Amino acid sequence: MNTQEILKQLIAFNTVNDQEGLTAVDWIKAFLDGHSFETKKIFSADKTKANLVAFKRGKGKKWLYFSGHLDTVPAGADWLTDPWKMEVKGDKIFGLGTCDMKGGVAAMLSAATEVHNPDLNLGLIFTYDEENDFGGVYELFKKQKLVPGTVILAEPTDNQPVIALKGMISFVVTFKGKSAHSSYPDRGINAIVNAASFINELRSESAKLLKKKINYFNPAEATNNPAIINGGDAINKIPALCVLRMEYRVVANEQFIVLKKLISSLAKKYQARVVFDYAMEPMLTTDKKIISLVEKISGRKAGGLNYVTEGAIFARHKFTPVILGPGPINAHLANEFVSKRSLAEAVAIFKEIIKGI
Repeated sequence: MNTQEILKQLIAFNTVNDQEGLTAVDWIKAFLDGHSFETKKIFSADKTKANLVAFKRGKGKKWLYFSGHLDTVPAGADWLTDPWKMEVKGDKIFGLGTCDMKGGVAAMLSAATEVHNPDLNLGLIFTYDEENDFGGVYELFKKQKLVPGTVILAEPTDNQPVIALKGMISFVVTFKGKSAHSSYPDRGINAIVNAASFINELRSESAKLLKKKINYFNPAEATNNPAIINGGDAINKIPALCVLRMEYRVVANEQFIVLKKLISSLAKKYQARVVFDYAMEPMLTTDKKIISLVEKISGRKAGGLNYVTEGAIFARHKFTPVILGPGPINAHLANEFVSKRSLAEAVAIFKEIIKGI
């Protein structure tokens, strides 16, 4: 079965929110069982979802893994083809998840079953819930002992090795004011005005503290986004409640500590309540040997991305992660596609990594 045939089968599974995730896992398991891999399913607590791990052990101690998630975002509107049916037009292969990241999964399945390095321990990892809360990979590390090694996450990069990812911290701040008639603003406390002042002061103070730059990123420094704000219920009332949702993208682990202290301090100043609802540390791979290998094989300089992937979680568990997969990058868009050229190139790169690591 060639790469496009594998991809066609993967696209046919509706894995939006992992609806047919178990079916997809069973298909991949049967495929790998037929190629002499040891396979194991690792279920979610409610048994409705599963990760899959597969191993082909070699004579040496070195471990190489390929990893990919099977879930996709919803198809949405404006598709010109059936999202769950592969359609090829010229160099483009259309279908939901072709870019993010069933194309990468197909490439790693092809490479891992077509070449063999007898000295290498090879592992394949397939996860669920990446598009929501990374629940699958967290469950994986809770239930499965894995020997740390290099891990290639086949996310779409158009085959450029990515060794740096920004981290993310998001939080919710609730401001409570005092309602009054809008014609007597001095009798109330405007929660929206307090939220606006908080945003301006936080952005100003954090800019002074988060000056570190890492040139793998563009922009090279931390960024912030006051993303959602809700408050007030009538034009002639002083709003007594305002809720703000905001995020930072950070470039260094120590920035989490600095930001949490600053945000908490300012929230206290404005008599607001803050809840930190998501945090993912940045990822930076520094293994020069691995970086040199993937740059040489891919023919591209390693770079960085501003968004979050499972790579940071692998790094937390002492793995050496590299993000590398076919493209172009058009994830989460209508008429998602992967290039035939890029897909074939990804398979060739993965094979060379298996042979040369």
